[in-house]
Amino acid sequence: MEAKSGYEEEAFKKFLEIENISPKEWENDLKNNLLVKLLVDKQVNNNVSVSEEEIQKYFKEHSEEFHKRKQVKALHIMVETEEEALRIKKLLDSKERDFVELARELSLGPEGAEGGDLGYVEEGYMPPELNEIFKLKKGEISNIIRTPYGSHIFKVVDKRKDRKMSYDESRKIIYDKLVRERQDEAFHEWLLNLKEKADIEIKNGILAKIS
Repeated sequence: MEAKSGYEEEAFKKFLEIENISPKEWENDLKNNLLVKLLVDKQVNNNVSVSEEEIQKYFKEHSEEFHKRKQVKALHIMVETEEEALRIKKLLDSKERDFVELARELSLGPEGAEGGDLGYVEEGYMPPELNEIFKLKKGEISNIIRTPYGSHIFKVVDKRKDRKMSYDESRKIIYDKLVRERQDEAFHEWLLNLKEKADIEIKNGILAKIS
């Protein structure tokens, strides 16, 4: 039911037609995939662990991997036309209207309801045309920036310098990385053992017919 909920009724039927499978075949494939995942979790993933000492050791030996780039806490207004953006910019420059109020009232961005609050944005994760905001001073409002999505105005309300991440900030990243690597290694070893114990017969005659 959860898998089907991602489709409209007609879209799901169309999907089955394209894949050329019946609803029962699709359901069996889904069950098999879930069973395989359950098997791998029980036989492999649940037997993998990473100690606190190993996480600390990795952090000390690879501390250069863990740093935060320059960040800004920004407010954002997005409108459809440059003319509308110019009108808003004049209101802001003259201090006739407050940025947060205008964002709530006029911004088309999803964060408009929150007064345009984007939270902290890290350098390197924004589209190139928006990199201008990292050059702004605290409290400064950007020029109008045009993108395929519309016209944008930003206000920087706080800035954070490039800095090294603490151990607490890095811990989960390291844990996830080490667990993933060990699960991959354990899975390949488990699969190799299954193959070595399996009775496998290759029927070249049937393979030739298929090809």
